[in-house]
Amino acid sequence: MMRFQSSVLCIALVALAIAAANADDRIVNLPGLPASLANLEMYSGAVVVNATHQRSLFYMLAMSQGDKNSDPLVAFLNGGPGCSSLGGGMMSECGPFFPDANGNLLENPNSWNKIANLLVVESPSGVGFSTSQNTADYNTGDVQTAQDWLAFLLIFLAKYPQFANRPFHIAGESYGGHYIPQLAKAILDSNAAGINPKINLVSYMAGNPWTDTTIDNMYTAQSWWARAINSYETWNGMATYCDFGKIGPLAALEVAQYNAPDPLKCQKFVTASTNEMGNIDIYEIYQDVCLAGPDGRVGARNNHGAHLLKALAKGPDAHLTILGHLGRRILEAEKSRPQKLRRDPPVEPCIDDFVQTYLNRADVQAAIHAPTLSYGWMDCSNIVNYSYNDLLASVLPLIQTLTKSGIRMLMYTGDHDGIIASLATTTNVRALNLTVVQNWRPWIGSDQQVAGFVETYNGMTLATVRGAGHMVPYIQPARAFDLFSRWVNNKPL
Repeated sequence: MMRFQSSVLCIALVALAIAAANADDRIVNLPGLPASLANLEMYSGAVVVNATHQRSLFYMLAMSQGDKNSDPLVAFLNGGPGCSSLGGGMMSECGPFFPDANGNLLENPNSWNKIANLLVVESPSGVGFSTSQNTADYNTGDVQTAQDWLAFLLIFLAKYPQFANRPFHIAGESYGGHYIPQLAKAILDSNAAGINPKINLVSYMAGNPWTDTTIDNMYTAQSWWARAINSYETWNGMATYCDFGKIGPLAALEVAQYNAPDPLKCQKFVTASTNEMGNIDIYEIYQDVCLAGPDGRVGARNNHGAHLLKALAKGPDAHLTILGHLGRRILEAEKSRPQKLRRDPPVEPCIDDFVQTYLNRADVQAAIHAPTLSYGWMDCSNIVNYSYNDLLASVLPLIQTLTKSGIRMLMYTGDHDGIIASLATTTNVRALNLTVVQNWRPWIGSDQQVAGFVETYNGMTLATVRGAGHMVPYIQPARAFDLFSRWVNNKPL
């Protein structure tokens, strides 16, 4: 504890010094901003979290359109690991706007900053506009990510003291299932060590969270059969011959080393799974994909596929893993799409492309005080080398501890997700062995339709969002806003 206290105290002192030296990060004249958002107050810039390495994290803050002086502060963390919360959470999911094909920003009527001050940070360093002068920092993992986030928050609260005692909520999705509980634990430890400013952590909400390798992968693969995108024979073959708990999950490693099932038969059924799925978006299995335009552009989501492959390209036969298989399938599907663009409102399947184009504009980067990148802004980093051991580690023990901390905890899941399925998330919550306080029931959205289902436990709430995929606020923005607004206002679903 003394080592932690000394480390965080040093961070706090550095925070005060850096905050005093920081220039005004107010955003003015953001290109393409609609007239309806002319009064939107926003800030962004790079915050140095390690002075020795000049390691910085890039943030954007959208002040509440409600009462910015009393509304809570909410941080949204996208996953990856190594994907951008600026491009994801802020620009295409729960932020005040999103770009269109023409480079204009369209107002998001379901923005979470209608009722909260919304903060996103590109993390870890090496993601988006977050950089370091020591490229060794790009070899990172969960511990460093949580420590840098904590350092950022202490600096941020010194820079924006109006939030020092404000209720703070952590939200996010996907590999945020690791980021969120670990950041929560770092905050609680900082508070317990007497470090100032204290962070008034009230709750966290993790969407379709990567939680436990075996559970997430086994039940996601099973859901492919349950959702009729794989045959029973293929699911049964993977369950029989593949290992859900090693690299990725379906690792066909050396049998002698890991006592793994038959690797060749595993590969046979993984290949069959790919062929049976066809050209669908595994993140939102019932939504249309982004079809390539006449210029041959194949869509920014191929970067997601490449990112998955890179993150899993470690250890023997990593190409046989289910997540590696998904990354390869996304890439191959992107390259083979017909030469046509399609839009089905309100979902824009090409949003990743539009965000990438927008954030690589020189005028946009100048407006948001972004550093110059030699490699260009990307949604998912190709320079971050994230710890493979962390990727495979279960955070269920940490979540179990946090359920006793007194903070409110929500795990939610879009029930159309094909990469971390609802079946996996509900199984993870059951594995916590918490006492049920209120049994499974529907919750009703503002449109008076069933918006999903909810079960309440001692220390945890589990909710589904009907019709949503992996990025819940992107596919079901109104239901996501209903869920979010009730949660932060401590109202029942």
